Amino acid sequence: MRSKLLENLVSNVFIFHHKSIWNHLVRLSVDHERTVIVTTHYIEEARQANTIGMMRSGRLLAEDSPENLLHSYALRSLEDVFLQLCMKDYSNAEVVNNHENASEVSLEDQQLSGGIDNVGFEPSASQLDISGTPIPRQRNKMTCTLPSLPSDCVSKVVLNQGPGITFMTNARPKEIGLELSDRRTNRNRNSTFFCRHRLGALIQKNFLQMFRNVGLFLFVFLLPANQVILSCLCIGGDLSFLKLAIVNDELDPSQGRVCNYTTTCTYSMFSCRYLRFIENTTIIQVPFQSVAEALDATKRGKVWGVVHFGKDFTDELVVRQADGNYADNETIRASRVAITLDESNQQISLTIKRQLIDAFSDFSKDILAACSYQPMAQSIPVTFLDPIYGERKPSFTEYVTPGVILGIIYFLSVALTSAVFLTERKSGLHDRSIVAGVQMTEYMMAHLVNQLILLLGQTFFVYLFALIVFNTACHGNLALVIFITLLQGLCGMSFGLLVSALCDEETSAIQITLGTNYTNIIMSGMLWPTEAMPTYVRYLAHLMPQTYAMQALRNILGRGWGIGHPKVYMGVVTSLCWIFGLVCLSLIVVRVRKYTG
Repeated sequence: MRSKLLENLVSNVFIFHHKSIWNHLVRLSVDHERTVIVTTHYIEEARQANTIGMMRSGRLLAEDSPENLLHSYALRSLEDVFLQLCMKDYSNAEVVNNHENASEVSLEDQQLSGGIDNVGFEPSASQLDISGTPIPRQRNKMTCTLPSLPSDCVSKVVLNQGPGITFMTNARPKEIGLELSDRRTNRNRNSTFFCRHRLGALIQKNFLQMFRNVGLFLFVFLLPANQVILSCLCIGGDLSFLKLAIVNDELDPSQGRVCNYTTTCTYSMFSCRYLRFIENTTIIQVPFQSVAEALDATKRGKVWGVVHFGKDFTDELVVRQADGNYADNETIRASRVAITLDESNQQISLTIKRQLIDAFSDFSKDILAACSYQPMAQSIPVTFLDPIYGERKPSFTEYVTPGVILGIIYFLSVALTSAVFLTERKSGLHDRSIVAGVQMTEYMMAHLVNQLILLLGQTFFVYLFALIVFNTACHGNLALVIFITLLQGLCGMSFGLLVSALCDEETSAIQITLGTNYTNIIMSGMLWPTEAMPTYVRYLAHLMPQTYAMQALRNILGRGWGIGHPKVYMGVVTSLCWIFGLVCLSLIVVRVRKYTG
């Protein structure tokens, strides 16, 4: 059986390659019966080992399987076990009270203890080194008389393994203690304040991680624009190529009744003249010989309905117009256009009805104009004047697009933020950054900067395609539109932070993210107006983080309203309130889990 000794196996390896390296080592051990000895300062990465030995200053503090260590000390992580062992070792050490003997600190003692910067612990004689022999007790190099272990001592001994050993000879203990205290005070003071160099390094690290997978980065960066393109192409457009069965019993070639397509004042073949006004791009007319055949085709889904003209349609229609209010029921029945539709699809049936009614209105005006009558004489006395906002024929795309923009920006911000924090926390990168001296404010600020830069790029491409390529109307202030979009992105980041604080696994985060996202889509009025909801549901809908923001964006784009209008500034106010509330709730969850976990 062979052995392999690996030192600091993954210290300079990219974080996502650690798992593959450990899997390879496991295969070497199991499949090839080799003993693999690994030394590492990443304690949690040693969980896959069969046996773990924890050492400090050349002494073996404990040796057992990971499961037994966690069970014996009733802790959740191996880092906590190691910290408890170090604290126990410190409690067994003896503090040097004889100042005169402390002045004889030798170069050899300082090297064994790790130097002045790393002298928080005194080796215990009760521990053994790797050879099994007792280690001679060393003098403590720090004038510390507190009975408990100071937090800075723990950080120096357990976490700070860098260079910088200070050699001192013939120095008095008081001077050593003062110098050590001054250095620690200066170091703590420097680490408390905001450091732009550390922030720059964190931002650079985040971008390097992002750019390592160029394909994934481009997918995430261009996904909002892609969704806007698809929504403008697929949602809200006019329906086309709807097949409709036409049964025209007025046609009889044997009697000379054929479609002559005349435009003069001729009272013949009104059915053919009417069918010419039906828009061919919307409705495709499919002729059938009988009503029974047409109805059967409708039942089989071949067509969307049946239009039937009676045998004497033109004559009966002329009589009906001449008799007016005195027309009998039989004349009315024979002069009607009988339409039977498949009403299973509301949008399609409404489109067919509108097209057929508009076509008959145009047909009537054409006949009256050809016969020198007033074309508007037969129209209903209801006239729609020029609209105050919007167009005469509004497009549903204009309604959907603002909701799609805010929805995808919000969802991606939630997903990316929660994924980044969970990934770094699970891989240990977050803890290592904190150990290296990074402040939590710097850590959060770096991710905020990266997410904001990504959000700005996404917003630019979203409105580039929506406003320029697809000519979405924008009657208001574009800067206010972008500001509300960025606020919704920040709101999504805040909720992503809360999700990462609540969840320990990506699976749980995905479930929460998707569940809340579908709730937002349905209740925020993204796809259908909130006015169509029941009253009690409408109140709940306005509690969602995107409802007021979507209404504000629609009012800016479609009506040109400014920040002074209540329906606009409510979108800004509610977004800010949600951001503040979610961030505070995240901090509370983190603090509770810290002291209860």
